[in-house]
Amino acid sequence: MFALVSTAGIHLREQEPYNVDGDNSWRLIPGNIQTEQLMVTHSHYDHQDADQDINCIFPLDRLRELAAEGIIGGVGDKHLGFMGYTQNFRDLYERVAPEMAKTISRSQADAVILTAGCPLCHRVAAAIAREIEMTGIPTVFITVAPDQTRQAGPPRAIAPLRFTLGNSLGALDSQIYNARFCSMLSVASKQEKSLEPSGSQSMLNMTAASGNQLTFKRPKK
Repeated sequence: MFALVSTAGIHLREQEPYNVDGDNSWRLIPGNIQTEQLMVTHSHYDHQDADQDINCIFPLDRLRELAAEGIIGGVGDKHLGFMGYTQNFRDLYERVAPEMAKTISRSQADAVILTAGCPLCHRVAAAIAREIEMTGIPTVFITVAPDQTRQAGPPRAIAPLRFTLGNSLGALDSQIYNARFCSMLSVASKQEKSLEPSGSQSMLNMTAASGNQLTFKRPKK
């Protein structure tokens, strides 16, 4: 079961928006919601594409489609949103990230995919990924700010080339979303702890060569 965690300012339309000047609150996103119920509150990156299709940065529909095709085992019952433009890092490290990790560990998730919005969001996402991995759940961070991500040192990340802030899965084009996403997961599922920039063509080739279900095994405690 895959869960999504994003620091890109994702939340339900009915939930309280984030304070874009700095906010250390996070939002629980139920696994059974429709993506039309989601929105972005964030003023530190361009999320115009995500405003049209949230899957650009929070690929919940893509996960559901891959699960329906048998490429992944399923989609978890809980996902998390956060607005990663924060200056209160002590609170992030000591309270927020552990809270989020505990919530994921008590969900159905066997693995977590992370995305981020602005450059600072990428550093925050890496910190959350480390905390989640400490609970025994593997993570993969899809980063479009590889320099910041390398400095932050997440356990596992992939950096697709030519993708920009606000477009973790590339520009709007639903016909190739799944190929991109499946390729990213295929690459990430073979990684231990590394950051591998990959062009879309090489990732598509990996997808074509792989017919097995993609899994990230949760270590036994």
